[in-house]
Amino acid sequence: MKKMLVLLGVALVGTGVLLMLPSGLLAQSQGEFVDFVVPEETSVFTGEAGDMVVFTGKSQGTVQPGGCGDPTIDNHVYQTVFVDPGAGRAARLTTVVVTSHPDGVAPGTRLVNLQLLNQCALGGANYTKYRSIVR
Repeated sequence: MKKMLVLLGVALVGTGVLLMLPSGLLAQSQGEFVDFVVPEETSVFTGEAGDMVVFTGKSQGTVQPGGCGDPTIDNHVYQTVFVDPGAGRAARLTTVVVTSHPDGVAPGTRLVNLQLLNQCALGGANYTKYRSIVR
């Protein structure tokens, strides 16, 4: 019985800690917008029937956004997979820089309905900026 109470206490403490985590550390909400940039030469299919972007892990670090975002904050860099959910194009492993979420994006986040925003420069290279929706 004593062992069961200890385990219950640990479970309750663990739950309390998780409940107190800042919302920026949790997964993004469905329907939320996420803006990101990719190197200009990256093949991206936009719109409702276009690519889905899947974040494969945690942030690999941060960069200054240059002309692609707010210069007062660092932007997170991620490895992602661009997946075609229906037309049969091959998946592409692509590095993206998220420009809309200073706290980062949770691993496993999926983005759909990509919309072209503009061209920009980051670190002396040309990038393309997109807006997407969390699925």
